[in-house]
Amino acid sequence: MRFGIRGKARRAALRKVLPRLLAELRDLGQECLLAEELAELAWSAEENGPRVERVSAAELSASCDILLSLGGDGAMLGAVRDLEHDRPVLGLQMGHLGFLTSLHPDALRKGLEQVIRGEAIEERRMTLELELKDSNGTRRARALNDIVLHSARPGRITRIRTRIDRVDLFSLVGDGLIHATPTGSTAYSLSGGGPLMDPSMEAILLTPLMAHSLTHRPMVLGPEAVIESRAGERGAPLKVTVDGQLAFRLRREASIRVCRGPRPARLLHLDQQGFLKTLRDKLQWNREES
Repeated sequence: MRFGIRGKARRAALRKVLPRLLAELRDLGQECLLAEELAELAWSAEENGPRVERVSAAELSASCDILLSLGGDGAMLGAVRDLEHDRPVLGLQMGHLGFLTSLHPDALRKGLEQVIRGEAIEERRMTLELELKDSNGTRRARALNDIVLHSARPGRITRIRTRIDRVDLFSLVGDGLIHATPTGSTAYSLSGGGPLMDPSMEAILLTPLMAHSLTHRPMVLGPEAVIESRAGERGAPLKVTVDGQLAFRLRREASIRVCRGPRPARLLHLDQQGFLKTLRDKLQWNREES
């Protein structure tokens, strides 16, 4: 089995975990490919680091059997978004919250053995696709968590005209509009007052941000819904942000289209604890008040 390794974390943490990971995989008889960007994060140009084949992100996606993402949920989001081939993704937890990551450095050997034996649990998570059209042409991006249309000027109100499945549904006056997957319901949408959704579901969640009207409320749409939005006649210019990482500033004539992504994300997990236990533990709902 060939593991492709990429990610993002602090240099000190990478220097501690990455050599051990490579050594464990070699000891288990597995092949390794390392993303050039990750190697540059871990070691300076004057340092060689461990001997391992280093490739571009595109080559990594094409050549690996499993993509191993080092870091937190943000690193996992980037790994899924950049993945050009249909590969399962396993997260090595080096962040803080860790809704998406499953492998912990303290149980590295045991977790890798589970994966190699084929005992990891694969979850297929719905994704979203953004299509942005303006005078420069058409751009596309993929999201696992959310696509957020918001004011390009912080603190300034904006106006968004939205139609769903060819029905002109509303004109939103506020800070913006979140399009989220069930996986993304625990992210920005949750802070905006959206509901928590089981990530195994297929749906598109629309959550208004600070709407200047009491009638605008979060909506849960079917997975085949198509949401089209553009700037209203007045209001601050707009930006669209994908998974909190990729951003585009919209020209006045631009429009965006959000729909189900062309393929689901394949996330690997190492236990049967399920969404509710993860939710309870990560949000500390079982914590006793002192």
